[in-house]
Amino acid sequence: MLAGLFLVLNLLPRFVILNPIGPIVRVATAAGPGRPVEENLVLAGCNETGALGRAFQRMRRSLEEAMKMLDA
Repeated sequence: MLAGLFLVLNLLPRFVILNPIGPIVRVATAAGPGRPVEENLVLAGCNETGALGRAFQRMRRSLEEAMKMLDA
């Protein structure tokens, strides 16, 4: 029983924190200098992870617009 509880407590952060942050990391890594990112980041939810994804998406769009204005 103690081993089962230990297993659940170790796997819980992976499913609650690490898996939802994975797409954010993938898009951030792909967004290198001069490389546009075609992948849209979609994170559903009203929790902090969803808010982080939406904020990252807004930041990425703003940066893309700023780079377009510099090129013009």
